[in-house]
Amino acid sequence: MVIILAGYGKEMAAFLSSNSGLASRFPNVFAFADYSVDELARILAELTAVKGFSLEEPLRGRPG
Repeated sequence: MVIILAGYGKEMAAFLSSNSGLASRFPNVFAFADYSVDELARILAELTAVKGFSLEEPLRGRPG
């Protein structure tokens, strides 16, 4: 069985420290960097293009 917990770092640390045995049950922690606004715009453009849709100019973001 695999259980994955996800959340903001500070809140997850508080959650895991709320019970003395909880942190030992989740020994692996992975932190991912936040996406920039430009990266999110590119992801949105790519996902909509794959689905055959297009975005209005203000939503397209910078090409990359």
